[in-house]
Amino acid sequence: MVLLSVLTAFVLLAEASVATLVGRSWEASWWTWHILMTIAFALVAYGVLVEYSREGSSRSLFRAIALDETLERIRHDYASALDVLVGAIQTGDEASVERTAAGLADRFALSDAQVQLLAQAANALGHERERIRRLRALAAIGSEVSVIRTEADVVARAGEHLRAGFAPDEVTIELDPNATAPAGAVAVPLYVKGHPAGLVSVRRAGAGAEYDGALLATLAGQLSVAVENARMYRELDRLFRQYVSPDVATALLADPSQAALGGEEREVTVLFADLQQFTAFSERHEPTEVVQMLNHYFGLIVPIFLDEGGTVTHFIGDALMVLFNAPIRQRAHALAAARAALTVSRVIADVVVDHPEWPQIRIGINSGAALIGNIGGEDVRSFTAIGDAVNLASRLESLAPPGQIVIGERTRVLLGADATVEPLGTVEVKGKNEPVATYRLVAVH
Repeated sequence: MVLLSVLTAFVLLAEASVATLVGRSWEASWWTWHILMTIAFALVAYGVLVEYSREGSSRSLFRAIALDETLERIRHDYASALDVLVGAIQTGDEASVERTAAGLADRFALSDAQVQLLAQAANALGHERERIRRLRALAAIGSEVSVIRTEADVVARAGEHLRAGFAPDEVTIELDPNATAPAGAVAVPLYVKGHPAGLVSVRRAGAGAEYDGALLATLAGQLSVAVENARMYRELDRLFRQYVSPDVATALLADPSQAALGGEEREVTVLFADLQQFTAFSERHEPTEVVQMLNHYFGLIVPIFLDEGGTVTHFIGDALMVLFNAPIRQRAHALAAARAALTVSRVIADVVVDHPEWPQIRIGINSGAALIGNIGGEDVRSFTAIGDAVNLASRLESLAPPGQIVIGERTRVLLGADATVEPLGTVEVKGKNEPVATYRLVAVH
């Protein structure tokens, strides 16, 4: 509206000038000129009034008169100048920021005080951006402290965050209590349980302010906690697997809900083994000698069972119980148990050659349905199998001669043509109403 009023006023002023020049009567021309001038200014005033009532502000009254191209060029110049300044800030080089500020001073005719203030503000903004990146890196590391990882994974993940947060500086993490910081680097030590465990060093890629000591100390503290958690988990895992069969430990770590009391019914193959005449051996030897013998035997045979996928559930004096197809499922669990039993029998026979006074081993194997799961209380529980098939395996083991392996009917059926067996006939077994068929395991194919 204002622009239209101004244009109309210029037209009227032009007419007034023409009327003055070509008018024949001076008095008439004089009145004509004044009337047209009054109308022109009235139109401008009316346009201003309408624009003010519409916008509610005097700031935009004459906005339409300005050239849009000029405003756009000014905006572009300022935007490009800010882009150049932001680029200099992102380099982290104060000298580059000062040179950029000086160039902007020449371009926009800034005073020395304005240039100095601009450079200081830019440097402060750059330092703040750098601090924010570092704090984000520390926050990322802190969020992972509670996650259990290996030491190598801790170092790798922390290195990724630190390289992103401290770029373009050089960050080094060393898990070596005797590590030394590279030349020109700022270093903070890592401690685990009060003892030196490593070093974190940061070397600046360019000139700049010194690092915040509190920031680096926080970084070292978070990394120390992460490394300590990793080592603690590794030690707990090692101890846990020594007291629980590895398959059971793996299953519980993968799904802790499997530690609940109770279980499921499943066909399993159960193996019992003990040492013939162990009581007589214990009477003739000191307890330390008995323990040494047992540890030697178990140290040889337990890995054999584990290699075949067996789960060692119990050590009962000189005896042990091994499950196959639980908790990890095995398609040929009877065959795996038979292979393990034959290997154990040969290994123990070789040991007895060197130690004739040591007792020989006997093994019983049976297959059938059993309830597998956890039994015990809320504080202490163990993984086991319960059922008639388990009881029969124990009875078969007590019937086996020294160095022999006795299996039940269901195990023989599962083995089929994969094994050579010799019938031992039927025997009366405690707890069974009918005699049970037994077989001696000779070999597997």
